[in-house]
Amino acid sequence: MPRTKAEILSDDEWEASGIRGELLRPFRAVAVSYDRSNDTFEVDLRNGASAICPRSTVGYACDLTVEEVSEFELLPGNEAILFRCTDESISIIGMIRDSFGVNMLNRVAGMTKSELRAAASRANGKKGGRPKKKTAAHAATGRTQRGS
Repeated sequence: MPRTKAEILSDDEWEASGIRGELLRPFRAVAVSYDRSNDTFEVDLRNGASAICPRSTVGYACDLTVEEVSEFELLPGNEAILFRCTDESISIIGMIRDSFGVNMLNRVAGMTKSELRAAASRANGKKGGRPKKKTAAHAATGRTQRGS
């Protein structure tokens, strides 16, 4: 089996990952159940909120039979559920985002155009536009990804 090289995180990246983990802690599930009569997943979150997610909106779960869907387990860390029949998992946050269309709403909000946004884009363009992204390898040499 080929070995993969572990990515080495800087101190700042390590700290940021811990902060993200803390921010997501309230969104971990305390309980997940499947209601056969309504064909829905019921998710109770650590922050006290509950969500009902129709199976038809939960990724590849819509392709599984009712028997297969009902055979799942909440993974350690309470961040995802694992479907035993396929050995595939879906994150709790992903399930809720898909069910409520959050990704689509974000995409629509990003397409919103206003005169203020257009003016900001023009001003940013006059300054040279967005800064080029730097990779870890290029950060040490001071070069950008595109070699500029």
